[in-house]
Amino acid sequence: LLSLVVIGSLLYYRNRSLKLKKKIAEQAAQNEIDRLNIASQLQIAELEEKNSFAKNEIKVQELEKDNAVKIKERNFALSITIISLLSLVVIGSLLYYRNRSLKLKKKIAEQAAQNEIDRLNIASQLQIAELEEKNSIAKQEEQKRLGRELHDELAGDIAFLKSKIELQIMEAGKNELQAGLKDISNYTSDIYGKVRSKSHTWYSTIIEESESSFKKRIQSLIDNGLAESKYKKNVLLDDDALRLLPLPVKIEIVYIIQEALANIIKHANADKVDIHIYEDISGVVVQINDNGNGFDTATFSKGIGLQSMESRVAQIKGKLTLVSAKNGTEISITIPPAMLKEAN
Repeated sequence: LLSLVVIGSLLYYRNRSLKLKKKIAEQAAQNEIDRLNIASQLQIAELEEKNSFAKNEIKVQELEKDNAVKIKERNFALSITIISLLSLVVIGSLLYYRNRSLKLKKKIAEQAAQNEIDRLNIASQLQIAELEEKNSIAKQEEQKRLGRELHDELAGDIAFLKSKIELQIMEAGKNELQAGLKDISNYTSDIYGKVRSKSHTWYSTIIEESESSFKKRIQSLIDNGLAESKYKKNVLLDDDALRLLPLPVKIEIVYIIQEALANIIKHANADKVDIHIYEDISGVVVQINDNGNGFDTATFSKGIGLQSMESRVAQIKGKLTLVSAKNGTEISITIPPAMLKEAN
């Protein structure tokens, strides 16, 4: 029994020992498997981490590349914007200074034109003032002269006429009275003719300028208004035509030429001017031509200068003709025979 107990105990402990060894071996195997799993997981985690890091690195590189491209594009766009703004500033500055320069040149040209017009006006006013002064002095002298002649030369004629009228009244006979009155009428006509002839001769001798003097006045007016450096001038003044012009008509002609020259200076932008005064079958003609900017005579509005010219032409009962085209303007004033000396 003891042997059985011992053998049973040995078998039990042996079996238990085998179970324990098996358990230990299984546990060791499980521990090894766990270590393998842990090592595998660590390696997998490390690989995954490396893969994730690589992916992140790639993403970072891609982001950096994208950022670099975007920065480059932004810098390029910024450069274009700055260049555009600078170009606009430069262009704007050039346009501003160009516009300012054009305005300054225009102002200088306008001032130069105004200076020419002022010189023309001064010259014209001096010429006209001198003519009008001569006209006024002549009229006063004429009145004095006529008064002296009426008092000195015609007193005896008037006294004789008075005595003859009284004598005829005292005489009898109708026929004789009529003949006497006729004689008185003839004698009175002779006295009138004598007065008219003397006054006209004196007036013409004293107040009328010579043709050469008036020609010089017109030439001086043109030279003062149109600078030699800017205008080519062709002036033809016929002495026979000038001889026909009474002093009041000459004064109006000076005004008309002044207005025409002022319009040429201000508006025509011309470099050639022709001024002619001549006689034809219609009377004396004053013609002013330029090669400047013409205008449409059907649509343009008349300025003060042209209205003044029309008014002055009307005062001397003349005719004003205006023709304009792209290559220039022609102004023609015709003074009829009724306003000339021979008609008086």
